[in-house]
Amino acid sequence: DDVPKKHRKLSDDDAADDAEDLAEEAEVAEEEVEEEEEEEDPIELLKAQGVSEDVAKRMLEKADGDLDAAVMLIVEHQELEKEEKDLAKVMEESLQEAEAESQKRRNHDEERKRSAPAEFFQGCSFLEHLGKDVAAALFSSDAKEDVIAILDLERKCRQWYRARGGDVADYFSRIAVKAVANVEYEGKKGGDESGEQGNIK
Repeated sequence: DDVPKKHRKLSDDDAADDAEDLAEEAEVAEEEVEEEEEEEDPIELLKAQGVSEDVAKRMLEKADGDLDAAVMLIVEHQELEKEEKDLAKVMEESLQEAEAESQKRRNHDEERKRSAPAEFFQGCSFLEHLGKDVAAALFSSDAKEDVIAILDLERKCRQWYRARGGDVADYFSRIAVKAVANVEYEGKKGGDESGEQGNIK
C-alpha cells in the first residue's frame, strides 16, 4: 500500500511484458522441439539413404529399432540390389550376343542351303535316293526351292522324331523315288535339251 500508484503501475506493466516474453520463448522452444522430433524421425532418416518408406520400415524392424544397424542393413540391401542389376545386365547382354550369334548361324545356313545344297543336306535320305545326277538337275531347275523345302523338312523331322529315324528316312526315300520317276518321265516326254526338268509333283 505504501508503493506509489505510479510505481505500482510500472511494476504491473513489467510483469506483463515478462510474462509475454516467457510465453513467446516457450512457444519458440516448443517449435524447436517439434522440429527436432521431426528431424530425428528414424524413418525419415533412413529414407534419406535413398530407399522407399517400405524398405526403411522393414529394415528398422529387422534391426529391432536400432537406427545404426538399420542403416547398415540398408547399405547391404543396396549393394545386393546393385549386384542383382549388374547380373541382370550381364545376362541380358549375354542373351543378346547369343541371339545375334544364332541369327548369324541361321543366315549362314540359309546361304549354304542355296549356294551348296548337296553339301549342306548331305546324309538326307531324300537327297541320297535322288542320286547325284537327278539332284544336280533339280538344283539347277525351277524346282530348286521345292527340293530345298523337302530336305529342310526331313532335317526337322529327324530332330523331332529321333526315336523313329528309320521311319523318317523311309518316308523321304519314297518321296525321292517318285521325284526321280517324275523327272525321268518329263525328260522322255519333253526331250528338252536345255536340261530343265519338270517340277516335283
